[in-house]
Amino acid sequence: MATFKERVVGLTGLTISASSDPTEDQLTEFLKDGVIDVSNRWIAIKPQDREDFQRESAEITSQAGIDINGAHIISVVRESGTDNDWRSCRRISPSMQGRVVDSDSLHYASAFNPAYMVGDNSKISVFPTPGSNPNAYKVYYVNNSPVDKGGSSLIHSHSDIGYFGDDKVYLVVIFASMKALQGAMAGLHSSSAIDSAFTSFRSNISDAISKFDLGKTAVDRIDSSLYNTFSYDNVRGRFKDVKDSLDKANNFIDGGLPATGYDAVSYFLREDPEIVQSSLQMAAQELNNATASLGEMSGITDLASKEAQAYIGVGGSLISAAQQYLAEVQAQSAEITKQYSWYDSRYRQLKAEYDQAFGIAAPRQEEQQRAR
Repeated sequence: MATFKERVVGLTGLTISASSDPTEDQLTEFLKDGVIDVSNRWIAIKPQDREDFQRESAEITSQAGIDINGAHIISVVRESGTDNDWRSCRRISPSMQGRVVDSDSLHYASAFNPAYMVGDNSKISVFPTPGSNPNAYKVYYVNNSPVDKGGSSLIHSHSDIGYFGDDKVYLVVIFASMKALQGAMAGLHSSSAIDSAFTSFRSNISDAISKFDLGKTAVDRIDSSLYNTFSYDNVRGRFKDVKDSLDKANNFIDGGLPATGYDAVSYFLREDPEIVQSSLQMAAQELNNATASLGEMSGITDLASKEAQAYIGVGGSLISAAQQYLAEVQAQSAEITKQYSWYDSRYRQLKAEYDQAFGIAAPRQEEQQRAR
């Protein structure tokens, strides 16, 4: 029989290992969560099936001698004073615990009509006070500590589930598959390669902006009376155009454009691939605008000093480098978006199947009316 890990891999197409997203240990927790979720949801719609998830405690001889960790109690039984003569205990509220030990009370609990209550931290107390055989008690409850049929704590390499209907195991596999896909989607948003490309892009843009600022300052120091006013203003305007385009490109990546909180970095983390791609495309367009302005500037560099020309050259190289890093971000982001979309689509398919199973199991309206 296939292991749970093999079944989840088959449903999701994920590679799951000790160091993947998600890891094998995380898959184990998803399976345990799935057992609890399926148990609770199934019992909520079909309480008559709770025995399918039932677990029996050992015989207990001391008051509050078992901790079932808040599990749903199906029944409590106590020996009547005769070994293995089990009598069903009625449940009482804590306010009645004094009455059930009062032999003159109508609520008195005898060995033939015992009672139990759930007290502090879900501890169970039985009346009359239990003792060694033949006065022990047992608890039947919905299992909430997932194990395999051999009694070992459930892990990804198991293939069956104890205290759990075999016909519902597939629902646990679907639940774990959904959580694994969510884990994989979350892992896509921590790409070190993209983070590195983003960092390099921002660094080159920042340096280029600085160089063009210095270039404009160098032009400002030129004696404008020596040149045609139109040509002089034109070259100064080109420096401004380049800087404006670089500022916008930077802001589309990590500066709150087109609106506060809508740049590529913030929305990449917020799982909105369409906004990411749009911001990257707008940043690329601004870099193209900067390159175009730089080309126009080259025809009038006779107005610029050698100092300004040096800044233009270095700034142009930085723009080219920034374009390369932005292209890398775009390529990797497109691949991640493709993966994310597939994972999201598969998640929705599995969730629909999961929810449908409970919808089918839910009693129909006419059945509910007959039960009233």
